[in-house]
Amino acid sequence: MACGQCGIPMSMIDADAIVSDLQEMLKKLAAVSPLGDDCGGGMFCLMEESTGRLVIEPIMIGQITNGKGERYLELCLEKANRLRNQRLVGSDHVLSWQSRDPDKDMWGGAILDDVAVIWSCSGLTEAQDEALMTMGAHNNGRIMNGVPEIYARISSNDIILKNEPLFWRN
Repeated sequence: MACGQCGIPMSMIDADAIVSDLQEMLKKLAAVSPLGDDCGGGMFCLMEESTGRLVIEPIMIGQITNGKGERYLELCLEKANRLRNQRLVGSDHVLSWQSRDPDKDMWGGAILDDVAVIWSCSGLTEAQDEALMTMGAHNNGRIMNGVPEIYARISSNDIILKNEPLFWRN
């Protein structure tokens, strides 16, 4: 399967390159949105929407310094699975933010790319998780120009809306 717009086959996902790129994107994100004192990173994974298969198993991005790595791993997977489940029942959701429920500890931070792969992160603020996933997907050609703004408008993500240059490939 390939993205009709970006032409990148699913089989060509380079996990090492994506993780390395996200490490760099985290530094750029920190420059416009302070990460806070209690954590400078989170857990990240990629999941195929159609099968639920993890394309990239949960892995740490940045540094988790508050001892909540296991919790962030759980939330990373929960966000991806929740977005996938929304899609499987016919929802047009493209963000886990669209089904967030703080009372049930369900947050934003996962996005769907143009090739039906879910990018999920947990450990930063909800808006930062979503911004990092959007930056990573866009920088790796997995979402097209204009999509970051569409996503940001859905979730009112000011990190994306106020820092447009970060969301255009160089």
